[in-house]
Amino acid sequence: MKFQPFHTKTDGLGLEGRIGYTSASGIPARSGTTAGFATDVSYYQVGTNGTLVDIGSDFTVYNPFGTAVAGNVYILCKRIDGVWIVDAEDCS
Repeated sequence: MKFQPFHTKTDGLGLEGRIGYTSASGIPARSGTTAGFATDVSYYQVGTNGTLVDIGSDFTVYNPFGTAVAGNVYILCKRIDGVWIVDAEDCS
């Protein structure tokens, strides 16, 4: 597929996001043009009174950035072309 800047997706996927929690090993940084990834990111949802609840399901997240994502931190992920990508990391 050829990259088309400012291309509007019309496949009905829309914007989708998730809260994840990384395992102790985190997510490696990108190496050259290869994104780092982890297959053991825990999927969290916001429950009653704003508590974060682990729903007991792991998913794969790719890291296109030149810096690794730390272990045992919450991250925000967005789905791009069907693939989960790191969007933000809790840096506290």
